[in-house]
Amino acid sequence: MRLLALSDSHGNAQALRALAPFIEALRPDHIAHLGDYASDGQLLAACAGREVIQVRGNGDFAFGELPAELVLELGAAKILLTHGHQHAVKSGLSRLCERAGQLGCAAALFGHTHLPHCEKTDGIWLVNPGALADPADPRRKGLAVLEAEGDALRAALL
Repeated sequence: MRLLALSDSHGNAQALRALAPFIEALRPDHIAHLGDYASDGQLLAACAGREVIQVRGNGDFAFGELPAELVLELGAAKILLTHGHQHAVKSGLSRLCERAGQLGCAAALFGHTHLPHCEKTDGIWLVNPGALADPADPRRKGLAVLEAEGDALRAALL
């Protein structure tokens, strides 16, 4: 099973529309938008013709109905989806790692910092796709992918 994640798209409609052929080729089982801006998740769903799982970011004031965090099952693995601001990810990842552990998650996907991050800490993948279409590095798409195969979980930045 494959999960494609993005975050912090901040209204970049052009970059969201450009993802449609990439999503079609990658064929993820799930797509997650990790907040800022939730309306972008709706646009992505329309462009890709697929459901987008969403959590609320610190800039998503009008989308109070979206959960601040969500646990998704990817194969045999539980994945925590969150924007990260409520776990103070700009000050470090210990609170996020602790929360994922409390929930029995093998990975925590987050955004908020706009910085790509992918590492395994205390047996938990901590993954931030970074900001979508990062102008500082135009080669980076600002995406992350998690793949679950049996008990194995792999994570990578795209």
